[in-house]
Amino acid sequence: MNSNLNFKNNRKPFILIAFALFITFSIFLFSLQTGLENLIGIKSALLISHIVAGIITPVLIILILKISIKDLIYQKSFKFSLFIPVTVLAIFLNLFSDLLLAIIDYIYPIPVSFLEKLTEMYGKILTQKNILDIFYGILVVAIVPALSEEWFFRGIFLGLLRKKWEKNIAVSVTSALFAFLHSIPWFFIPLFLVGLVLGFLTVRTGSIWPAVWVHAISNFISILLFYNFSSSYISFIEVMSIQISPIVSTLISISIVVFFVLSLRWVWKVTREEL
Repeated sequence: MNSNLNFKNNRKPFILIAFALFITFSIFLFSLQTGLENLIGIKSALLISHIVAGIITPVLIILILKISIKDLIYQKSFKFSLFIPVTVLAIFLNLFSDLLLAIIDYIYPIPVSFLEKLTEMYGKILTQKNILDIFYGILVVAIVPALSEEWFFRGIFLGLLRKKWEKNIAVSVTSALFAFLHSIPWFFIPLFLVGLVLGFLTVRTGSIWPAVWVHAISNFISILLFYNFSSSYISFIEVMSIQISPIVSTLISISIVVFFVLSLRWVWKVTREEL
Protein backbone atom coordinates (compact mmCIF):
# COMPACT_ATOMS: atom_id res chain seq x y z
CA MET A 1 0.00 0.00 0.00
CA ASN A 2 1.34 3.44 -0.91
CA SER A 3 1.43 5.37 2.34
CA ASN A 4 2.20 8.65 0.55
CA LEU A 5 -1.23 8.90 -1.05
CA ASN A 6 -3.59 11.38 0.59
CA PHE A 7 -6.59 9.08 0.62
CA LYS A 8 -8.86 11.40 2.59
CA ASN A 9 -8.84 13.95 -0.21
CA ASN A 10 -9.88 11.37 -2.78
CA ARG A 11 -13.46 11.92 -3.94
CA LYS A 12 -14.37 8.28 -4.48
CA PRO A 13 -16.94 6.98 -1.92
CA PHE A 14 -14.59 4.32 -0.54
CA ILE A 15 -16.63 3.49 2.57
CA LEU A 16 -19.80 3.01 0.53
CA ILE A 17 -17.88 0.85 -1.95
CA ALA A 18 -16.44 -1.23 0.89
CA PHE A 19 -19.83 -2.02 2.44
CA ALA A 20 -21.38 -2.67 -0.98
CA LEU A 21 -18.60 -5.16 -1.63
CA PHE A 22 -19.21 -6.81 1.75
CA ILE A 23 -22.91 -7.27 0.93
CA THR A 24 -22.00 -8.65 -2.51
CA PHE A 25 -19.42 -10.98 -0.99
CA SER A 26 -21.92 -12.30 1.59
CA ILE A 27 -24.71 -12.86 -0.94
CA PHE A 28 -22.44 -14.54 -3.48
CA LEU A 29 -20.74 -16.72 -0.87
CA PHE A 30 -23.92 -18.18 0.62
CA SER A 31 -26.06 -18.26 -2.53
CA LEU A 32 -23.38 -20.01 -4.59
CA GLN A 33 -22.66 -22.47 -1.79
CA THR A 34 -26.36 -23.29 -1.33
CA GLY A 35 -27.16 -23.36 -5.03
CA LEU A 36 -24.23 -25.54 -6.05
CA GLU A 37 -24.23 -27.97 -3.11
CA ASN A 38 -26.86 -30.32 -4.56
CA LEU A 39 -25.26 -30.20 -8.00
CA ILE A 40 -21.57 -30.73 -7.29
CA GLY A 41 -21.37 -31.56 -3.57
CA ILE A 42 -20.55 -29.39 -0.56
CA LYS A 43 -16.76 -29.53 -1.04
CA SER A 44 -16.75 -28.20 -4.59
CA ALA A 45 -19.54 -25.75 -3.75
CA LEU A 46 -17.45 -24.28 -0.91
CA LEU A 47 -14.38 -24.13 -3.12
CA ILE A 48 -16.11 -22.31 -5.99
CA SER A 49 -18.14 -19.97 -3.76
CA HIS A 50 -15.04 -18.79 -1.89
CA ILE A 51 -13.03 -18.21 -5.07
CA VAL A 52 -15.84 -16.41 -6.90
CA ALA A 53 -17.18 -14.39 -3.95
CA GLY A 54 -13.93 -13.55 -2.17
CA ILE A 55 -11.45 -13.11 -4.99
CA ILE A 56 -12.85 -12.83 -8.52
CA THR A 57 -15.97 -10.68 -7.90
CA PRO A 58 -14.38 -7.96 -5.71
CA VAL A 59 -11.39 -7.70 -8.06
CA LEU A 60 -13.69 -7.24 -11.06
CA ILE A 61 -15.74 -4.57 -9.26
CA ILE A 62 -12.59 -2.72 -8.16
CA LEU A 63 -11.27 -2.78 -11.73
CA ILE A 64 -14.61 -1.56 -13.11
CA LEU A 65 -14.55 1.33 -10.63
CA LYS A 66 -10.97 2.11 -11.75
CA ILE A 67 -9.48 1.83 -8.27
CA SER A 68 -5.86 0.69 -8.16
CA ILE A 69 -5.59 -2.67 -6.39
CA LYS A 70 -1.94 -1.87 -5.63
CA ASP A 71 -3.11 1.08 -3.53
CA LEU A 72 -5.46 -1.17 -1.53
CA ILE A 73 -3.58 -4.36 -0.80
CA TYR A 74 -0.76 -4.72 1.72
CA GLN A 75 1.41 -6.65 -0.71
CA LYS A 76 4.91 -6.93 0.73
CA SER A 77 6.43 -10.40 0.76
CA PHE A 78 6.24 -12.67 3.81
CA LYS A 79 9.70 -12.29 5.39
CA PHE A 80 11.29 -15.59 6.41
CA SER A 81 12.31 -14.09 9.76
CA LEU A 82 8.62 -13.79 10.64
CA PHE A 83 7.74 -17.39 9.84
CA ILE A 84 8.46 -18.95 13.25
CA PRO A 85 6.96 -16.18 15.47
CA VAL A 86 3.86 -15.91 13.27
CA THR A 87 3.41 -19.71 13.29
CA VAL A 88 3.65 -19.77 17.09
CA LEU A 89 1.14 -16.92 17.26
CA ALA A 90 -1.22 -18.86 14.97
CA ILE A 91 -1.19 -21.88 17.29
CA PHE A 92 -1.80 -19.93 20.49
CA LEU A 93 -4.36 -17.65 18.82
CA ASN A 94 -6.33 -20.77 17.91
CA LEU A 95 -6.05 -22.13 21.47
CA PHE A 96 -6.94 -18.78 23.06
CA SER A 97 -10.00 -18.33 20.81
CA ASP A 98 -11.01 -21.89 21.76
CA LEU A 99 -10.70 -20.90 25.42
CA LEU A 100 -12.95 -17.89 24.85
CA LEU A 101 -15.46 -20.13 23.09
CA ALA A 102 -15.44 -22.53 26.06
CA ILE A 103 -16.16 -19.65 28.45
CA ILE A 104 -19.00 -18.43 26.22
CA ASP A 105 -20.37 -21.97 26.01
CA TYR A 106 -20.31 -22.20 29.82
CA ILE A 107 -22.23 -18.92 30.19
CA TYR A 108 -24.52 -19.35 27.18
CA PRO A 109 -24.48 -23.05 26.16
CA ILE A 110 -24.27 -23.90 22.48
CA PRO A 111 -27.32 -26.05 21.56
CA VAL A 112 -26.53 -29.71 21.02
CA SER A 113 -28.62 -29.67 17.84
CA PHE A 114 -26.40 -26.93 16.41
CA LEU A 115 -23.22 -28.87 17.21
CA GLU A 116 -24.72 -31.96 15.57
CA LYS A 117 -25.42 -29.97 12.40
CA LEU A 118 -21.88 -28.57 12.48
CA THR A 119 -20.47 -32.07 12.90
CA GLU A 120 -22.59 -33.33 10.00
CA MET A 121 -21.34 -30.53 7.76
CA TYR A 122 -17.69 -31.16 8.69
CA GLY A 123 -18.29 -34.87 8.13
CA LYS A 124 -19.42 -34.24 4.55
CA ILE A 125 -16.45 -31.99 3.83
CA LEU A 126 -13.73 -33.99 5.60
CA THR A 127 -14.50 -37.46 4.33
CA GLN A 128 -11.59 -39.92 4.44
CA LYS A 129 -12.18 -42.20 1.43
CA ASN A 130 -8.58 -41.85 0.26
CA ILE A 131 -5.54 -39.61 0.61
CA LEU A 132 -6.67 -37.33 -2.22
CA ASP A 133 -10.02 -36.85 -0.49
CA ILE A 134 -8.24 -35.79 2.69
CA PHE A 135 -6.03 -33.30 0.83
CA TYR A 136 -9.06 -31.92 -1.01
CA GLY A 137 -10.81 -31.41 2.36
CA ILE A 138 -7.76 -29.53 3.68
CA LEU A 139 -7.73 -27.39 0.53
CA VAL A 140 -11.44 -26.54 0.91
CA VAL A 141 -11.48 -25.95 4.68
CA ALA A 142 -8.02 -24.58 5.47
CA ILE A 143 -6.30 -23.11 2.41
CA VAL A 144 -8.93 -21.63 0.09
CA PRO A 145 -11.00 -19.91 2.84
CA ALA A 146 -7.78 -18.41 4.25
CA LEU A 147 -6.82 -17.03 0.84
CA SER A 148 -10.33 -15.87 -0.05
CA GLU A 149 -11.30 -14.29 3.26
CA GLU A 150 -7.93 -12.63 3.87
CA TRP A 151 -7.78 -11.30 0.30
CA PHE A 152 -11.22 -9.79 0.83
CA PHE A 153 -11.18 -8.65 4.48
CA ARG A 154 -7.52 -7.82 5.22
CA GLY A 155 -6.92 -7.00 1.57
CA ILE A 156 -9.55 -5.09 -0.40
CA PHE A 157 -12.04 -4.26 2.39
CA LEU A 158 -9.44 -3.04 4.91
CA GLY A 159 -7.65 -1.16 2.15
CA LEU A 160 -10.84 0.71 1.21
CA LEU A 161 -11.58 1.63 4.82
CA ARG A 162 -8.00 2.82 5.37
CA LYS A 163 -8.52 5.37 2.60
CA LYS A 164 -10.98 7.25 4.84
CA TRP A 165 -10.57 5.96 8.40
CA GLU A 166 -7.58 5.61 10.69
CA LYS A 167 -6.22 2.12 11.22
CA ASN A 168 -7.83 1.29 14.60
CA ILE A 169 -11.34 1.99 13.34
CA ALA A 170 -10.69 0.31 9.99
CA VAL A 171 -9.29 -2.86 11.59
CA SER A 172 -12.08 -2.99 14.20
CA VAL A 173 -14.89 -2.63 11.63
CA THR A 174 -13.22 -5.21 9.37
CA SER A 175 -12.93 -7.62 12.29
CA ALA A 176 -16.56 -7.15 13.34
CA LEU A 177 -17.85 -7.86 9.82
CA PHE A 178 -15.47 -10.82 9.50
CA ALA A 179 -17.00 -12.31 12.67
CA PHE A 180 -20.53 -11.39 11.58
CA LEU A 181 -20.10 -13.12 8.22
CA HIS A 182 -19.75 -16.52 9.90
CA SER A 183 -23.33 -16.14 11.24
CA ILE A 184 -22.67 -18.07 14.49
CA PRO A 185 -23.48 -15.96 17.60
CA TRP A 186 -21.32 -18.04 19.98
CA PHE A 187 -18.30 -17.62 17.72
CA PHE A 188 -18.59 -13.85 17.31
CA ILE A 189 -16.24 -12.75 20.13
CA PRO A 190 -13.50 -15.34 19.36
CA LEU A 191 -13.67 -14.52 15.64
CA PHE A 192 -13.64 -10.79 16.35
CA LEU A 193 -10.44 -11.30 18.35
CA VAL A 194 -8.94 -13.35 15.51
CA GLY A 195 -9.91 -10.58 13.08
CA LEU A 196 -8.22 -7.93 15.24
CA VAL A 197 -4.99 -9.92 15.39
CA LEU A 198 -5.03 -10.59 11.64
CA GLY A 199 -5.83 -6.96 10.86
CA PHE A 200 -3.10 -5.42 12.99
CA LEU A 201 -0.66 -8.12 11.83
CA THR A 202 -1.38 -7.05 8.24
CA VAL A 203 -0.86 -3.37 9.07
CA ARG A 204 2.36 -3.99 10.97
CA THR A 205 3.97 -6.28 8.39
CA GLY A 206 2.71 -4.46 5.32
CA SER A 207 1.59 -7.80 3.91
CA ILE A 208 -1.60 -9.89 3.88
CA TRP A 209 0.44 -13.12 3.69
CA PRO A 210 1.16 -13.50 7.43
CA ALA A 211 -2.60 -13.19 8.02
CA VAL A 212 -3.27 -15.82 5.34
CA TRP A 213 -0.77 -18.15 7.04
CA VAL A 214 -2.26 -17.64 10.52
CA HIS A 215 -5.78 -18.18 9.16
CA ALA A 216 -4.77 -21.38 7.35
CA ILE A 217 -2.94 -22.80 10.41
CA SER A 218 -5.97 -22.11 12.61
CA ASN A 219 -8.29 -23.87 10.17
CA PHE A 220 -5.85 -26.77 9.87
CA ILE A 221 -5.81 -27.29 13.65
CA SER A 222 -9.60 -27.62 13.55
CA ILE A 223 -9.24 -30.28 10.85
CA LEU A 224 -6.71 -32.24 12.92
CA LEU A 225 -9.06 -32.23 15.91
CA PHE A 226 -11.93 -33.41 13.73
CA TYR A 227 -9.92 -36.29 12.26
CA ASN A 228 -8.52 -37.41 15.61
CA PHE A 229 -11.53 -37.25 17.91
CA SER A 230 -14.30 -39.49 16.62
CA SER A 231 -15.02 -37.27 13.61
CA SER A 232 -17.02 -34.79 15.64
CA TYR A 233 -16.75 -31.03 15.90
CA ILE A 234 -14.69 -30.51 19.04
CA SER A 235 -12.28 -27.86 20.26
CA PHE A 236 -8.95 -28.35 22.00
CA ILE A 237 -10.46 -27.04 25.23
CA GLU A 238 -13.24 -29.64 25.06
CA VAL A 239 -10.67 -32.39 24.49
CA MET A 240 -8.69 -31.14 27.47
CA SER A 241 -11.74 -30.98 29.75
CA ILE A 242 -12.70 -34.54 28.82
CA GLN A 243 -9.28 -36.13 29.26
CA ILE A 244 -7.61 -34.09 32.05
CA SER A 245 -8.47 -33.27 35.66
CA PRO A 246 -10.03 -29.84 36.38
CA ILE A 247 -6.93 -28.55 38.19
CA VAL A 248 -4.56 -29.46 35.35
CA SER A 249 -7.09 -28.15 32.84
CA THR A 250 -7.18 -24.79 34.66
CA LEU A 251 -3.38 -24.57 34.72
CA ILE A 252 -3.22 -25.31 30.99
CA SER A 253 -5.86 -22.65 30.33
CA ILE A 254 -3.81 -20.07 32.23
CA SER A 255 -0.73 -21.17 30.30
CA ILE A 256 -2.58 -20.69 27.02
CA VAL A 257 -3.42 -17.09 27.97
CA VAL A 258 0.18 -16.38 29.00
CA PHE A 259 1.72 -17.93 25.88
CA PHE A 260 -0.80 -16.18 23.63
CA VAL A 261 0.20 -12.81 25.10
CA LEU A 262 3.89 -13.68 24.85
CA SER A 263 3.58 -14.84 21.23
CA LEU A 264 1.67 -11.66 20.39
CA ARG A 265 4.40 -9.54 21.98
CA TRP A 266 7.05 -11.54 20.11
CA VAL A 267 5.43 -10.85 16.76
CA TRP A 268 4.87 -7.18 17.61
CA LYS A 269 8.54 -6.91 18.61
CA VAL A 270 9.90 -8.32 15.36
CA THR A 271 7.58 -6.27 13.13
CA ARG A 272 7.20 -2.59 12.55
CA GLU A 273 4.04 -0.81 11.62
CA GLU A 274 3.53 0.08 7.97
CA LEU A 275 1.88 3.49 8.03
